[in-house]
Amino acid sequence: MADYCTAGKDFLINTVKKIIEKRALPIYGQWLATDILISFVDSYYSCLGVTPGLDQYPVKDLEYALYQHLNQICAALVNKIGCGSSTQITIDLDILSNLVQSTGITPVSSPHTSANFIIQSRSFPVKTAYDALRYLTANQIAVITRLIGKRDLPLSPGGNWIWSGYTHKNEIDSVTNILNHSVEEYKVFVKKNRFQFPNSPYLDLNTSIIFEYEPIGSTNFGGPGIREHHVANINHLLPQQLVFVKGSEHNPVEMSKFPQIKIDGTAYDCSFSSTGIASFFFQRTPLLNLLYRMLSHDLLKHYDVTISTGIY
Repeated sequence: MADYCTAGKDFLINTVKKIIEKRALPIYGQWLATDILISFVDSYYSCLGVTPGLDQYPVKDLEYALYQHLNQICAALVNKIGCGSSTQITIDLDILSNLVQSTGITPVSSPHTSANFIIQSRSFPVKTAYDALRYLTANQIAVITRLIGKRDLPLSPGGNWIWSGYTHKNEIDSVTNILNHSVEEYKVFVKKNRFQFPNSPYLDLNTSIIFEYEPIGSTNFGGPGIREHHVANINHLLPQQLVFVKGSEHNPVEMSKFPQIKIDGTAYDCSFSSTGIASFFFQRTPLLNLLYRMLSHDLLKHYDVTISTGIY
């Protein structure tokens, strides 16, 4: 019996790992859905027939773009290729986007044949975009607003870092906006996906999550960094989440006596502290990237499961 239980547990864990590593978990949370959908628009606006780079998008416009315009562009490609009626074709959105921009494919209402097509991307978890749209429409969200700002500085003609092109203020405002929504969005995401994390620091009201963002140029390697601390907050003297910025006028975190850390002069016991590169804020779906990092922490803590959360 023990062998059957072990085999069943291993099968379940491996199945969940595959789903997580493909970023295929269902999407819940207004800000997470917004983050994913705007990233999708930024990546494939030419296939969607929408204006890129806007600060806000009506959800009805995006509903038409994903369910109508994109399908009509794909139908036009099927006609162009001339597939047979029994053919199933896989359409890569990155290739399609380049074709639309270079050849000006015109959308059509339907393909000439009954050929089926599947939409996928090697650089974006496409399923999450449709999940995000379904969540927003089901919750009657009419308009979504960009979480992370657009680049507002010209890029150099040579090579650029992924975090290049942001003014200091835009960088700070964008990243802190993501961080400020992260814990609440993670709670919704985990609860709705029915994960059992009884000892998760992100779900524990007696733990405060402290994020310290290190802006571009303030770290040893020159790029952005992120520090994360989990501190005991049994007396609830702190909010459940705090976000600070290195080098700002108010960054009260002091770590000279770790594992105790001081915040505004008051000492707190710290159960976890980490530091790392924060380039994921400037890649596609920054909030989703952060939530999967948090999820991988909880999976390792509770089930000793290591997840490769590759970033698109």
